[in-house]
Amino acid sequence: MNKQEKKVYLIVLGAQGSYYFILGLGILLASFADINFFDKLALKPPSYVSSGLLIGIGSSLFLSMQNLRRAWSVYILGIICASTLFIYEVAYAYNYSNTLFHVFDLLMELTFILLWAWLLYWKWINKKFAKLNTDL
Repeated sequence: MNKQEKKVYLIVLGAQGSYYFILGLGILLASFADINFFDKLALKPPSYVSSGLLIGIGSSLFLSMQNLRRAWSVYILGIICASTLFIYEVAYAYNYSNTLFHVFDLLMELTFILLWAWLLYWKWINKKFAKLNTDL
């Protein structure tokens, strides 16, 4: 792993892990406090489950920053979660009125998807060139 790839990898893990943890915690606290701020998000009692999942996913992504072996499970977890939430936000924007929160979340998920795709691309490129270098 080169320095640039390692830097982006750590930034993506830290940013996505922190974002999901804070988002899940915010949803959970808003659900317990019965704050009307999230009413436009259509959060109902199952939001406890989704907030718990977001906290768990965010924690695991953030904690995987310490293990730089770059297991495929981290890549899969990061890109699948970002893609799922992106699809949800697109469907929500299509069916309901859009809020500033949804636009921000849509842009964050798209950023995470693009960064994970970039990292996977460079992992593939390094693997291809490693084969070429051994032939010399």
